[in-house]
Amino acid sequence: MVKSNEMSFGLICIFVMVFAIEASDVSLTAEPASIKDGITKTLQMKCSLQRAHQRDDAAQSRAEPSTMTVNSISVTRDDKTTIASISSRHPAIASADVDTITVRGEITPGVGSNYLLLTWTKPGINQAGIYTCSINATDNAGRGVLYKSNTYICHQRPNEDEILKYIIQLEDRLSLTETEVQECKQSLKTELTAIRLSLNNSQSHLQGQIDILKTQDATTAASLKRLETGASSLRTDLTAIQNSLDSYVAEEGVVYFGSSQSFRPPGLNARSRMVYVKFTKTFSKLPTVVCNLHALDADKGTNTRFKYYARDLTTAGFNLYCETWWDTLLHGIDIKWRASIP
Repeated sequence: MVKSNEMSFGLICIFVMVFAIEASDVSLTAEPASIKDGITKTLQMKCSLQRAHQRDDAAQSRAEPSTMTVNSISVTRDDKTTIASISSRHPAIASADVDTITVRGEITPGVGSNYLLLTWTKPGINQAGIYTCSINATDNAGRGVLYKSNTYICHQRPNEDEILKYIIQLEDRLSLTETEVQECKQSLKTELTAIRLSLNNSQSHLQGQIDILKTQDATTAASLKRLETGASSLRTDLTAIQNSLDSYVAEEGVVYFGSSQSFRPPGLNARSRMVYVKFTKTFSKLPTVVCNLHALDADKGTNTRFKYYARDLTTAGFNLYCETWWDTLLHGIDIKWRASIP
């Protein structure tokens, strides 16, 4: 008889535990919902427990979030990898993707402060999958409640239009940066010119004083020597400033490679064309060369494949290469370059 009662009690406990497991009321949001290689910069996901909507009295009394004590929040991917978690015993920590993810969260009494926030930097295909948010809580009767919610993050390769749009955005940023550099350079030149003019005026004034002193009595020779030394120091400073201004030089241009049908060797293997770029003025030391796509006319009947790079850099010039392969047909491609000494 005692064994029968023990068995009945065990069945009742199992029934209560399963009965207390609830769904919904969990907010799992992700921005964006899809990852595109090279374009998506960040992926942010937030899991939190929301206040329950109006439900029947029995369900309301079982798992009303306002009466819940949240014990832990965790996020898993594809039901096998725990990404991050937080509990009443430990702060928010990352268990996977630790090189690209930051996490933060909070568990406190009440609904509004219970959340787990995940942020990936430069997400890729490894971050795609089905994500599950699990919130373990205890109701006011001491029963365990498990809330779950799922969301799917897909991975897409950007199409040609998106890549070109992204390249245009990068070129716009580069153009803005170059404009700012030119404005800064012009401002620096203006300031240096003003300094040089001031130094010239000071030098002329000192030279005039020297000429006056030369006509005076020999007793002023010591003072004359000091003024000559000052004038020499000013000339040195002026020369140093002028040399610094002259060394801050830059040159840029565009190379027109034309159609890829002129690239060698012909066929479907990698083929390229090389153009030697000669600077209009030889640099005083080896410059830094940056290349960017300036214009592109690609045949829509084939995939667009190309790369460009600079080699054999000297103070007088460098070789600029443009390469394509397989069946790609480029009707025209222009590469912009810029060489500068900081």
